[in-house]
Order: sequence, then C-alpha cells, then structure tokens
Amino acid sequence: MKMKSLFLALALIAFTGTAHAATIEYIFQGTGTGTYSGTPGTTGFNSDFTVTLFGDTSAVFAGINRFDNSVTGNITFGGALTGVLSAPVSVAVITSGTPTIGFIQTQPSPVFAVAEATSNSAFGTYDLSTALALTAGNPSFANQTFLTTDGFINFSSISSLSFEAELVQTPLPAAMPMFIAALASLAAFGLMRRKETV
Repeated sequence: MKMKSLFLALALIAFTGTAHAATIEYIFQGTGTGTYSGTPGTTGFNSDFTVTLFGDTSAVFAGINRFDNSVTGNITFGGALTGVLSAPVSVAVITSGTPTIGFIQTQPSPVFAVAEATSNSAFGTYDLSTALALTAGNPSFANQTFLTTDGFINFSSISSLSFEAELVQTPLPAAMPMFIAALASLAAFGLMRRKETV
C-alpha cells in the first residue's frame, strides 16, 4: 500500500510540476505607415503590421491602476519585413480612466522611452497574466522610432491597433514518458517483491 501511495505521489508531481509560471504571447495588430531601416536596407511601409511579444506571467508587476511585464519580440510588416526589437521592452496596461494597453521600449537619453498604445474599456479589468481575445481599440498614436537589432522602425501614422494575448502551451519534456514508465516499473517491482516475502 505504501508503494502505491509513493507511486501516485511521484506521478502527480511529474504531471503537475511547478505550474505557477507560464509563457504568454502579447500580439498587437495594426495598420500604419513609416520607415523601416535594417536588412535589406531602408524602405518605407504602408501596410498591416504585427508586434509579437513574449513574457512570463509570473513576472507581471502590479502597480497602482496598472500592470507591466518585461517582454522580447519583433515587429513584422506585411508579413515580410521583420525587425527584432532591442531590449528592454515591456507591455503595460493602465486600468483606470481610459483603459489603455501598449508596448514600450526604454531607450538611452535624451529619448528615455517610446510607446504605441490602444484603448478600450475591456482593458480595464485585464492584468497581463491571462489570455484575452482579439480586441479592437482606439490607437493613441505618437510619432515614435523604435530601435531594432539591425536598425530602426519609425511610425509616422497608425490608423488601427488591436490587441490579444495567448498563453503558450508548453509540451511535456521528451523524457517525461520514460520517467513515468520507470516509476510504474519501480512500483510494479516493489509490489512483486512484497508478494514474494508474504
């Protein structure tokens, strides 16, 4: 009986693990114009764009009427040009007044920070730690230049900006089935030995 209890406890630990932290994907989708400088060179854009950012739900910082999370990610234009945003980058949501969510890049002096954001009352109850369906918002546009790993992206206009968040499913490690099988074998072996000694 003790062996069965041990096996069940170990199997439970193996399946649950530490489920407190999860990877979350924040996605901003919009339409805008501006200039992209990087590989293969400097070019203007007038197209749809997607900002894809990844963070950790356990790292969300709760402030007064706001939540912040450090992220990494990139901006893609028209499904072709992609610029990897230089760190540090974060996503922030302000839940009071006009609820607004945006992506922010900290930069050296004298700029300090640039951001683009969108507002919707649905963001008033969002804390950056859960999934959120695609939500259209009103862009609060500012002419901003974001630094990338090989150049920069300058937005000269944004006509639409939506936001969604998805929790990223983490697959079981490849060794997990073997580990569980080994636990089952140990449990069976323990039961066989117990029967032999009775």
